Amino acid sequence: PLVPVAQPLQRSMLQWLSFAFMISLARACLRDCSLNGNCVEGSCHCESGWQGEACDLLKLQPIDYNSGYFNQSAASWGGLPLYDSNSQQWSLFAAEMLYGCDVFGSWKNNSRVIRATSKDLAGSYTFQEQVLPSFSHNPTVRQINGTYVVYYIGGWDMEPKHCTSKESPWTAPGCTPEPSPTDDGCGCGLNEGCGIHVAYSSSLSGPWETQPVLFTNANSSQLFDCARTNPSPFVHPNGSITMAFNAGFCHNHLETIGLGHADDFKGPFTLLTSTAIFTDGPHQCEDPFFWIDSAGWHMLGHDFGGNIAFYAHSFTGQSGSWVRSPNSPYNETVVFTDHEALACNVQRPQLVFDVDQHPVALTNGAQCGQDKLQRTLIRPLQL
Repeated sequence: PLVPVAQPLQRSMLQWLSFAFMISLARACLRDCSLNGNCVEGSCHCESGWQGEACDLLKLQPIDYNSGYFNQSAASWGGLPLYDSNSQQWSLFAAEMLYGCDVFGSWKNNSRVIRATSKDLAGSYTFQEQVLPSFSHNPTVRQINGTYVVYYIGGWDMEPKHCTSKESPWTAPGCTPEPSPTDDGCGCGLNEGCGIHVAYSSSLSGPWETQPVLFTNANSSQLFDCARTNPSPFVHPNGSITMAFNAGFCHNHLETIGLGHADDFKGPFTLLTSTAIFTDGPHQCEDPFFWIDSAGWHMLGHDFGGNIAFYAHSFTGQSGSWVRSPNSPYNETVVFTDHEALACNVQRPQLVFDVDQHPVALTNGAQCGQDKLQRTLIRPLQL
């Protein structure tokens, strides 16, 4: 008997569809190349500065031992350089500890924001001036429509201590021992509620005006209603700001990352979500560095799930769901051109971008080897 024509055609079509599906899977790229590259026939072609099977690893260059900002008499803990075409210099805004104190023993009252300069992005940088007095910490700088803008944590006067060793936690005047939704507890204990401020000036050398950064709907969230710290702003072409930040230490000492938006760099900001971006526990993550490009939204951070040495790149595209790479984009081994490689505790990640918004350098606060005082690393990327 004759076989109906439709039956072999159906089998053939199903086989072809199955084969096409398998081919499409084979050609799909791991984690969408982390939105840091293009998927070409199953392989990621990474954008400049990135490498790896999923374009989630930074291509770091070796650096000179004394590059970045390494003040032998004053510890520093991260910052961001900004290029000034008038002076043809880089101006680094960094956190520096007063009176010879190390970061971990004194940052809560000895940290100030300074400006240092260098002809080269990698440095070394030379101290120029104090920008903001203690207590001010974790600065990040942007130029917005001709105005220099520094977001930081702190913003109230403290009397710095002369110290040669780590000190016990202190309580600032007027603070409760623990912050709460009704009392942010700024300055109390470790990471408990430092508050976000913004400083702005028409000149790199000031004078600087300052004000607190406010959130209009902070009480709508049970996570982000207190202890907001570690600001990381992205400036949109129209001058509006989307900011990532840490918050929530008042809730069982849990820190997590939130997002807010403002039409102007001065704020006020509105929370974009009342829930956490990441849900690791008990201590979720800290030190976000946030940026947006044509492919999607990105973030660097560390301390996921309480593992302070785990750093990660995360991203989200049109779906709105954040994907975090299982690989650290950088590790704790810093390679030098004129010194043996050192194991370093590196935190406070920030990226420097070129005019085309490609990353060109990674900055960190770092404790390297047997160094007595901490430094600010600036590691250019291989482009």
